[in-house]
Amino acid sequence: MDRAKKRQLKKSIKFGAVIWLSIVFLGDMYAAHAVGELCNYDPLLGPVFEHKGINYYFPGTFLYWHLSPEISGLIPDILTKYDKYLRTAFILASIAFFIVLYCMNKNGVSLADAHWATSEDIEQMGLGKYNHKIIKVPLLDVPVLRKIKVKKDEKTLKKTGVVLGLNPYTKKLMLHDGPEHILLMAPTRSGKGVSTIVPTGCIWNHSMFFFDPKGELWQLTSSYRQKGLGQKVLKFEPLCRDGSTCRWNPLAEINIRTFAEFSDTQSIVNILVKPDGESTGNDPFWDNAAIELLNCCILHLMYAHEREGLNIPCLTDMMSLLSPPDKDIDELFEEIKMYPHISEEEFFSDKNPFEVVYGERYIKNLNAFNKLWKLPDGQKIKSLKDLKAELKKRFLDRGQKIPWDKEPYWICLVHPRVSEGAANMCNLNETTRASLIKSTQTKLSLYQDPVVQRNTEVSDFCVRDLLSNPNQAVSLYLVMQSDDIDTVKPLSRLLISFLLAKNTRDMHVNNTGVKQRLLLMLDEFPQLGGMNKIETNMAICAGYGIKYCIVCQDVNQLNKAYTENNSIATNCHVHEYFTPNVDPSGKTAKAISETLGKFEFQSESKSTGSGGWFGGSSTYSKSTRDLMSPDEVARLPRVSEIIFMAGQYPIKGQKIAYFDEASRCGTFFTSKTKMGCPMFSDTVTKIHNFLQLHDYHAAEIKYMEECIEAVKAARAKAAEEQNKISALDEHERKKTGKTPKTPVYEANLENKTSEQNNKKTSESESSASDDSNKNNQ
Repeated sequence: MDRAKKRQLKKSIKFGAVIWLSIVFLGDMYAAHAVGELCNYDPLLGPVFEHKGINYYFPGTFLYWHLSPEISGLIPDILTKYDKYLRTAFILASIAFFIVLYCMNKNGVSLADAHWATSEDIEQMGLGKYNHKIIKVPLLDVPVLRKIKVKKDEKTLKKTGVVLGLNPYTKKLMLHDGPEHILLMAPTRSGKGVSTIVPTGCIWNHSMFFFDPKGELWQLTSSYRQKGLGQKVLKFEPLCRDGSTCRWNPLAEINIRTFAEFSDTQSIVNILVKPDGESTGNDPFWDNAAIELLNCCILHLMYAHEREGLNIPCLTDMMSLLSPPDKDIDELFEEIKMYPHISEEEFFSDKNPFEVVYGERYIKNLNAFNKLWKLPDGQKIKSLKDLKAELKKRFLDRGQKIPWDKEPYWICLVHPRVSEGAANMCNLNETTRASLIKSTQTKLSLYQDPVVQRNTEVSDFCVRDLLSNPNQAVSLYLVMQSDDIDTVKPLSRLLISFLLAKNTRDMHVNNTGVKQRLLLMLDEFPQLGGMNKIETNMAICAGYGIKYCIVCQDVNQLNKAYTENNSIATNCHVHEYFTPNVDPSGKTAKAISETLGKFEFQSESKSTGSGGWFGGSSTYSKSTRDLMSPDEVARLPRVSEIIFMAGQYPIKGQKIAYFDEASRCGTFFTSKTKMGCPMFSDTVTKIHNFLQLHDYHAAEIKYMEECIEAVKAARAKAAEEQNKISALDEHERKKTGKTPKTPVYEANLENKTSEQNNKKTSESESSASDDSNKNNQ
């Protein structure tokens, strides 16, 4: 039974119960009046009230007399004589109850059942004052009944959540604390900051990410989140000149020397090449070539800086690498192609990083060594293990140095992806190569700014800090001025993409079972441009404790960034709408009106005839109309809002203003927003050099190594068990001279036997039919 039918049935039962009680009480009062009149209204019968000279008893008095031993013992015959009125009333009331139930449900429920959510509905949605959790408890705390469990609604006071406004019935805050995502559509200057964003920043007590294009959220909420909630507050402002910002180097997020190094590098490069999420030209060659070039350069710089004892490179170093003052481009990439990214000791060790990450065949041209050393067929090198043994035999065992700077020896120490990228650059013609490098340098122009260079050369935090520690919440503010949004958009997109990519991988560093939660408060979200990472990530990130609150101005703005077929809105469980601005297309108001639905009402039409008062007639008909038409939506009062939650009736709520001290909510929030802001940002995980980088990733690397060893052990155990089975089978075969009947063998044998029997049966049937045909002839 759907909710509309349940609601109609509940309504009819309530109305029928009122009719039933009314008839029963009338019968009871009539019987009591008759008995009282016969007994001259004896005081023993109880109090009476007089109306227009007639004495009446209160409803239920006659039934009370029946149940009272004192009164029923004095006048049993009189009560028996008049209880027929009460029995008749019971019968008539029951008949009336079922008639009401039938009449109110005989036509079913209209599909046009749209209406605003009631106070009970809002409580069931989980937006009330309490969190509800159904638990099972013993029926009674006695030995016999403890095993019988019943369901109980356990209520706990809600302490956190996204502020959706005021409950229209209780005037209390509506807080959404579930894992589902929220979409807020509110035009500019409509109060989305003062009603939802700032209050949520004061009341959400888990980790939080703010996209703060005006810096207002840092000014209003950071101090309370730091002092009141005990969080680390980080302000990352790429164009900050006063030193109050924390710093973040995207290259410090690369988990170098592991399986993740290439995917981490690829994430950075894709944002650098496609800052708006789209191809920059009609020919995909240029974007693909730029991606390959930047992959090559980033991996080269990471390994080269570590090998030379330098700090972690930054994106400004990329620009310097591609603009060498002392060499031409050919010399540059020839040098990169032959640069020894690992040492001789690392090459011969069991944990050769290239061998671990890219496999034993990371050196693809082993024949070059066979030709160089002119090895016969029986001694040719076929694997990396053979190559290591031959190099030790020819050089190290004789006390000689291996000429790593000569061909083909240098290929052993060069990063395979770097050598491939550098070789491809060397193979391009000069004009194409020059154009490619010039376009790539253009994409890195942001990092030539000395302010951006200073704020991105090291890291004072890592993106995983927001979720990695369940006992320490972190608030990260991405701050910029309004006119700098387009300038720093590539870096903003890079930070958000890395935040999602790193935090939606399995994190096994903490084994307490307690998870941190993260709310992404993305104000003016479409200004970042289309981010496919967000659109695809929304469907899975809730399982990692990530919750979105996406804020945009209207449907047109969202569709412009993500096309009309985007899944942003459908992935949001809660939609909150403020009064839309005047829009010629009316898409937002129309979408709200259609989502609100229609309701059914009864209309009356009268006609008058020539017969005077009694000459006319009335006609009743049922019609439907929108709960709110598009023009009514456009005229929605500025203090009101409309909230949709999947599978629920819409809420017509009331917005709040955190600065309105006249209201109770305003007093609560004003004290928190007047605390100012810190003079400078906190720091969490500092990564300034490779030692700190490896320490940060040590737990993750250790866990991956343990997983690899566990898989190897499981494979070895399975192989050992299979060898035992094979040995037993071989022993049985030698002993009996027959092939052992393993389950698979027996099944195949049964199948073959059944097939042979079926074949014999069909052959006998066909021969019998042939014989009968011959006899007939």
